[in-house]
Amino acid sequence: MKRKGWAKFIVVAIVLAFIQLPLTAQTLHFNSTEVEYNNQPVKVSYLHQDQQGFIWLGTSQGLLRYTGTNYQIFSLPGDSAAHPVSAIYEDSQQQLWVGYNDGTLAKRKGQQLVPVISSQKHITTPITAILETKDHTLWVATYGQGIYYGKGKKFYHLDTKQGLPDAYTYSLTTDKAGRVWVGTDRGIAVISLNENKPKIEVINSKHGLPDNIVTAISSLPTGEMMIGMQSAGVTKYNPTSKQFTILPASLDWNYGSITKLQPQQNGVWLGTDNNGLFWLSTDGLILQPASAETGKSKVSDLLTDSEGHIWIAGNSPTVLKAKLAIRTVQELEGKNMLAVLAARDKSIWFATEKGLFRKQGSAAVRSYLKQAGKYQVVSLYEDKWGYIWVGTMGQGVLRLNPETGNYKQLSITDGLVNENVLGISGKGNELWFATLGGVSKCTITGDGAIDDVAYSFRNFTQQNGLGINYIYQAFIDSKNRVWFATDGKGITMLQNGSFTNFSEKQGIKSKTVYSITEDKNGHIWFSTLNAGVYSYNGKTFRNYSLQNGLHDLNITSLAADTRGNILLMNQLGLDVLNPETGNVLSYGKDAGISKPDPDLNVVSTAANGQVWFGTQNGLIGYDPAFATQQFKPKTRLQDVQVFFKSVAGREHHVFDHDSNHFTFDYTGLWYQNPEDVTYRVKLDGYDRNWTDSRNHTITYPNLPPGNYTFRVVSSAAPAFSEAEAITYSFEIAPPFWRTYWFYALTFLAGVSALYLFVKWRENRLRESERQEKDRMMFQFETLKSQVNPHFLFNSFNTLISTIEEDPDAAVVYVERLSDFFRVMLTLREKNLIPLQEELDLIRDYAFLQQQRFRENLQVTAEVPQGALHKYVAPLTLQLLLENAIKHNIISKAKPLLVSVFVEENYVVVENNCQPKQTPELSTKIGLQNIRSRYQLLGAPDIKVEHTDTLFTVKIPLLNQSEDGRTDN
Repeated sequence: MKRKGWAKFIVVAIVLAFIQLPLTAQTLHFNSTEVEYNNQPVKVSYLHQDQQGFIWLGTSQGLLRYTGTNYQIFSLPGDSAAHPVSAIYEDSQQQLWVGYNDGTLAKRKGQQLVPVISSQKHITTPITAILETKDHTLWVATYGQGIYYGKGKKFYHLDTKQGLPDAYTYSLTTDKAGRVWVGTDRGIAVISLNENKPKIEVINSKHGLPDNIVTAISSLPTGEMMIGMQSAGVTKYNPTSKQFTILPASLDWNYGSITKLQPQQNGVWLGTDNNGLFWLSTDGLILQPASAETGKSKVSDLLTDSEGHIWIAGNSPTVLKAKLAIRTVQELEGKNMLAVLAARDKSIWFATEKGLFRKQGSAAVRSYLKQAGKYQVVSLYEDKWGYIWVGTMGQGVLRLNPETGNYKQLSITDGLVNENVLGISGKGNELWFATLGGVSKCTITGDGAIDDVAYSFRNFTQQNGLGINYIYQAFIDSKNRVWFATDGKGITMLQNGSFTNFSEKQGIKSKTVYSITEDKNGHIWFSTLNAGVYSYNGKTFRNYSLQNGLHDLNITSLAADTRGNILLMNQLGLDVLNPETGNVLSYGKDAGISKPDPDLNVVSTAANGQVWFGTQNGLIGYDPAFATQQFKPKTRLQDVQVFFKSVAGREHHVFDHDSNHFTFDYTGLWYQNPEDVTYRVKLDGYDRNWTDSRNHTITYPNLPPGNYTFRVVSSAAPAFSEAEAITYSFEIAPPFWRTYWFYALTFLAGVSALYLFVKWRENRLRESERQEKDRMMFQFETLKSQVNPHFLFNSFNTLISTIEEDPDAAVVYVERLSDFFRVMLTLREKNLIPLQEELDLIRDYAFLQQQRFRENLQVTAEVPQGALHKYVAPLTLQLLLENAIKHNIISKAKPLLVSVFVEENYVVVENNCQPKQTPELSTKIGLQNIRSRYQLLGAPDIKVEHTDTLFTVKIPLLNQSEDGRTDN
């Protein structure tokens, strides 16, 4: 037993010896955000970024959506109580799922959450994880009720009865085969479905699992599974070989329970329950804390977002955020770096006022140059043999053996053009020294692997065409051209032994060039004094300045990273410029770069691509492997409201004419510097020009009917040239009276009305013509009756007989006859006359006829006084009396009795019916003429009643209107 114990101890010791920390414990700089809602702090336990770029926070008060500037809560419907969130997940259809401590499972629908599984009905314990597999099956892990899986609203339940090792589950993930891995309190369950029937394989300590309480599982790009445990750290498992790999970092683990695993690049981020965040290399050899700021803190969730940040939630109101691309060396903070070199052996060389130093791995910092105060180091370079070349101010250049510390000094006497060496570069066995007196080219002519190396110098000065002797940097490009940054003559290129100077004539605004680099396309980049940076594609120069998004024009160092971006160190921080798009990303105080005030060209690129910059506050490392490719904000339209009611989820964007008050809520997701974001908005169909604003909303009230497209772009730089617009098209329908169909119907109605009016007018004219014709016919008939030979003959005979018998009566008879004919001539031009006048006329007519028929003709008129002011057509009653006399027998034996009286609203002419045996010739138009006249007057029709004993005609009594027409 003792031998086995010692053997185990020896193995552990050997393994621990291989555990490394990377260069001088690189750390992240975290910024903290205090999360509040309704002015009250809320505990944040879970984090998620959806595919749109929004960050969701699972809090003690529910689900919050964070845009970088504000929070929006999403609550369960009809419930104002706080529901702590315990899991957040987004599936392949961009459907957001939310699990709660009370067991409720909900999904997002528009601006609200809809429960899919309500608490107390199925799940009563906290939901710990949610996962979707390739077949779109949703898996839900719970803390106490095992696993639920299903599609839609139909879910199946798995617990220990179906083969789960334990009902308390922590995490869900899938392997490359699509199987679901579940971490439980009693090992791992690997679940596969065959026709919806589960098959469960259990992995626990019997199979080599170091700790059965599995709190986190993650799938690695290699196909292996990284497993986090409560007390044994992490381990790797190969599903194919079914073998565990012991990770050196987990031996003698004392950092507590693993809460989260987040694979990234060549390692994994480890969240712990009480000891903060760690970075673990995939091989398990490198383990380091992310930062002192996260030590001894709880990590309940991790998030690496699309902008290159890592977020930490710890079940508290404080959320931590760091930029993964920027690392600092904590033990070097506050030291003014004069030169830096990332050597091929992964060590870092740096120079301060106190001398030259080397830091390699976890070893202590080593000091070089015994007479440190003698040399002011300003430049460093590693040749192909591993020797370090040290440029100094006033002491020439030193060639240093890193192993022995021995060095050889080269000065003017050895052929160096000047002993103030500001920059060193080289390729192969050639080195170039940029000095205050020109440029020296040093060629290693002998064995470079020895200290006492053979060499030769060739110097270039202003007299050789260099332009000026004050040179900040010499740079060798991929075409073996040598470029020189000069102080006063712009940039100079040496090609095939010939110098070419580029300055103001080529559009370069500054004569002073500080730093030079080359991008992956072979374009040359150089920084200038107060004029920004220039790129040269072999033909033309292009300038980038503050208007293009640079944050500072005092650029002291340039470098090109492995992704093709140009890094620009300046007085405010680090700008990263994408040459393809021209977009600029800035890292400043929030990334841990505070008042860098760097010296010129204190920059070096390591073999792994990490770029190191020296500042007055230590070393800043930029790792492109962790850098984001998102260089601009993501513009998102959060909501569209009509009269302050959301219509964002509406499928059809056609609105009624009175639904015309629109509010657009938008944001530019830019979590690293949300305060830099500005917006430009335009409503096509309404706005003529774009409107610049920092507001997140804009309202358009009382929009007229029409088609519109709302456009919004966001930018963190002054220019919007590369910004992509988010659009929302909609239509406000016109009211029905402004639609084409209404116009068409109105036109048709107008045409129809005009047609009907014309027809009515024509009919009216025809009626007028007919009325006039009937009137003329009536006048003609009246005239004929006036000169009726029988009437005149009978009247004259009556007159003759009266003259013979009673001359005085004859005179009266003639007067009455004269009055009768005069009245007839007067009335024939009128449409209506008072009933009184018509009664006077028939009395005269009756008098004349009674002189002939005597008592055999009896005419009586009994009309009430109120009816005398009513109106009738002229000669109507006279014509009826005439017809009665004309067509009936009048004798002593059969006297004719004619009565005129009023019945209701009619004047009635009634006579006894005793037709002549030989009827007189008749035109048969008397009654028809009367009927037609009353119809033309718009009056009720006359009524004719004919029996064997009576003949009755009823004539309407009329009121005369102002226009002369009747008003019955």
